[in-house]
Formats: sequence, C-alpha cells, structure tokens
Amino acid sequence: MLSRTLLDTHVSSGSGSVPAGTVRGVARRTKIIATIGPASADEETLIAMMQAGMDVARIALAHTPLDEALERHQRIRDIAERLGFNIGTMIDLAGSKTRTGRFPAEGVEFSVDDTVTLVPGTGESTAEQISIDYAHLVDDCHVGDEIMVGGSVALAVQRVQGRTSTRAPPPRRGRRPRWRAHAHPPHTRPCTPRPGSP
Repeated sequence: MLSRTLLDTHVSSGSGSVPAGTVRGVARRTKIIATIGPASADEETLIAMMQAGMDVARIALAHTPLDEALERHQRIRDIAERLGFNIGTMIDLAGSKTRTGRFPAEGVEFSVDDTVTLVPGTGESTAEQISIDYAHLVDDCHVGDEIMVGGSVALAVQRVQGRTSTRAPPPRRGRRPRWRAHAHPPHTRPCTPRPGSP
C-alpha cells in the first residue's frame, strides 16, 4: 500500500553515494486524482482509496446528478476529517449537451449535395429536416459555418432565413446519425447557458 507521503520502497540502481540494491523511501512528487463514481462512492471504498494515497477526489457532474454529487462531496469531507487526511475535491463541470431530435432507429443516409433544413426544437429528425434542441441555433449560425451531427456528418451552412438551411457532405467513417445524435453548433458564438448561469 502507498503511504500518503512516501512510496513504500525504491531500489537504488547505485547512482551517487547510494549502493546499488539499497531499498529506501522516496518522497512522492505527484498528486493522485481518483474519479469517484458509483463503484467507489461508498464509505469503505473511499477509506481504502484515501489510505492508498488518493490526494484529490474527482466528481464528474456530466454523469452525476447535482444532489448526488453534493452527497459524495460531503461524505468525502467527513471521512477525510475523521481520518486526518487532507483530501481535495475536484468538480468536473458538464459541458453543453446539444442533441438532435430523434432520428429513425436505422439512421439516415446523407450524400454529397443533399440539402437539409435545421430547425431549433426537439421534433423528429429526417433526411430533409433535423431538429436541434438549441434555442439560439439561428442566431449563432452564419453562412460558411460547419455543424457536426452525430460525429459522422459535417453540414455547411449555406443560408440563414428564420430556419437554417445547410448542405451535407458525405458521412465521415461511413456512420449515419440515429436516435438522438450529438450536434455541435459553432462554438465561437455560443449562447448555451453554462453551469451556474442564471
């Protein structure tokens, strides 16, 4: 088990005045960050992780409801105080999650020179029209912008007129968007609220 301040052992290679084969403690120069998820959030596991050398507990809000994250944070604080350990807490904020409206389960095939209309909202998406749950879509899109859909289709904005009309090059890596795919509007002019925004 790792000590909180020393690595258990280090076998010297014989450099300097230390004979080869000497076993000695070495001061730890790094910090150990451990992500706290469902499998490691219980008290017994947290105690073991702290005793093993964890310096910082990371809680990812992208995958953890806020009330559950606060509960884990308080549990970490309580255990660390009880054991006399100085444990930091790192909160990994979730980025914006912009998705399309639902595509058919079999996906939709796009080809070069297809034209598809993008509209704000959560309605069904088809080969002719894609809904994107981003209220500022029309405001943020300019002619020439690229919008990625599902990580597989790149759409080039050709007209903005109440609704955003785009032209789609062929799918990348042969994939087709399906279900509620990720969508990536231009990131240089986002109006998407960030965590903590009013």
